[in-house]
Amino acid sequence: MKVFKVKSDLRDYQSLCFEDDDFWSLEESYFECQPRLENWIMPDIYCDSPECKRGNFFYLFGIPGAFVLDTHAKVELADLLEPAGELLPFYLDDEPMYLFNILECLNVLNEEKSDCTYFKSTKRLQEINKYTFNRKGFNDTTLFKIPETSRTDMYTYTGMGKRLEDTFKGRVEKCGLTGLIFTEIWDDGVDD
Repeated sequence: MKVFKVKSDLRDYQSLCFEDDDFWSLEESYFECQPRLENWIMPDIYCDSPECKRGNFFYLFGIPGAFVLDTHAKVELADLLEPAGELLPFYLDDEPMYLFNILECLNVLNEEKSDCTYFKSTKRLQEINKYTFNRKGFNDTTLFKIPETSRTDMYTYTGMGKRLEDTFKGRVEKCGLTGLIFTEIWDDGVDD
């Protein structure tokens, strides 16, 4: 089993911004595995980097821990996205787009075996330098967050008896979808 951190590729692909900088307050911009669809108001969005390549996934400035995807990616990944979170619709010009809010939060970090940095004053977790996970805590949903970093980080895994194309990373790669970076952060050494 391998675990990967999922990030938008800001260097090579287009990113998006809110037309109104005050669309959300700072607290509302954190997507911490909390549903948003019921009160969702479609924001006005524009492309901040039209000179960059167009991908299927986009970073939306001001929203750490979430990504935007186009209709093609939505169709190709529907069966993997649906159990992991919710799609918040909006338009970029006249094109439908979706902000994906991950709701699946797994308590799988083995903090004792991980290499973590803590704030001196509060002893709260500041950064995870090296991850170790509890394999038994994973479920069938291959796109998830963990409570310790739910504001900012998204994860996926491969293995656990799943065919590669039945995992988020595997399907993105098989379908040739672009705009995301997968960084391996843990390998339990079990080839399954």
